[in-house]
Amino acid sequence: MDGGYTVDQSAYTRHILEHHGFANATPADTPLSVLPPHPIENEPPVDHPDPALVSGARQFVGEMNQLATWSRPDIAFGVNTLARQQTNPNQHLIADSKRMLRYLSGTTDLCLSYQHVAHAESSRPIRIEGYADASHAPERERNSQTGYILFLDGCPILWSSKRQPTISLSAAEAETIAASEFTRQLIGITHFLRELGLTYSMPTLHEDNTTVLSFTSTQPMKSRLRHVEIRHLYVKERMLAGDLRLQQIASSDQIAECSHQTTCPYSLRSIAPALSLNPT
Repeated sequence: MDGGYTVDQSAYTRHILEHHGFANATPADTPLSVLPPHPIENEPPVDHPDPALVSGARQFVGEMNQLATWSRPDIAFGVNTLARQQTNPNQHLIADSKRMLRYLSGTTDLCLSYQHVAHAESSRPIRIEGYADASHAPERERNSQTGYILFLDGCPILWSSKRQPTISLSAAEAETIAASEFTRQLIGITHFLRELGLTYSMPTLHEDNTTVLSFTSTQPMKSRLRHVEIRHLYVKERMLAGDLRLQQIASSDQIAECSHQTTCPYSLRSIAPALSLNPT
């Protein structure tokens, strides 16, 4: 890439596709099906699962996790879904795995692109921003799903997709938990930048939930959210300390959407450039 850097795992992706016999598979538009998900947590355990199937499932999840961790934030949610099924492999895991491989067969050449900052601009503060979102109690499941992405100067350096450990009673609570998880990671990054002697502008968290925006402001807490644990008030504490600011955005601009749910093909294609995912 001219004037920048890339994190390219296309060769590794092609190796995976060839190993599983999907090198020439018909591409899929999304990592997982956009149809209503099957209830993973309510799946009955498989009696005496085939050891080879269990081993193969774990190996496949490990291969996908390697991609999702280093260069493919677009498959983070799909890989998290696969990982939750590996101890109880069944036909749903096989179907989801095939879907993931078909998606990769059509996006093999996607890689993370990092723009080079010219020396004349190197003294300017680093721009830190991020997106955090959550899906409240996805269909047929109880625990909400958290997703967030952290950018430095427009380049993603940290992303995550995982189920929340507690059951949220509202979408506002689920998104507050997501914002709290993101803020904890953000503060760690800012400490690291300070240790390197680098300066940065006020970090910004883009949020599309108006209730969360009012909840984390200096306004009194709403009675329906008083049950939220103290640790979830971390965002508000960091804001009052001047370490973070929240900025309201439209739901259509929420980039973190793809990290906590299966998005439609159009949304995924429009989000990819914002994630700095570009063809090699």
